[in-house]
Amino acid sequence: MARLAASENLRGLGRTVSPYVGQTLILFGVTIFVFCVAFKKADWNFLWATTLVWILYGAYVAFICAPYRILWNGDSVVMRASGLKERCIRFNEIAEIKYQLASPSEFAAPSRPFRRFVVLPLHHPKQFIDISLRHFRLEDIEDLMAAIHAARPDLELPKVPMNRRYL
Repeated sequence: MARLAASENLRGLGRTVSPYVGQTLILFGVTIFVFCVAFKKADWNFLWATTLVWILYGAYVAFICAPYRILWNGDSVVMRASGLKERCIRFNEIAEIKYQLASPSEFAAPSRPFRRFVVLPLHHPKQFIDISLRHFRLEDIEDLMAAIHAARPDLELPKVPMNRRYL
């Protein structure tokens, strides 16, 4: 696996907020509930617990979720993720790209995206790259797939679903 230099004009996939909306709404609802209870009981000490939860959630997003990036240029795709070494696959080293849903064991441990394209390399099958269909803009994923198809017309590529409602 080749490592790309930072100066090789890498283009990142644009991010979306959709993976975080549900968690944020739930946390916001709990915060409103705790605020109402604190107001009714006139005991404001319990609000510190929600402050701590918001701080932990912010740290989770900033240090675990935000480092997950997919970058690409004219001949390679790169995945950077928290806790993993950078993975780089050149277009001519791609064995297959397939659409996957998380298995039940992966669903319990969210270390991989639930709905994803998986770029599998020829020589190191465990050095795959996951491209989340929820974390990144579908239009950008489509641009990446078009670039791969231009370099490798022999590969059969999965279609990018352009309607987020079905993801």
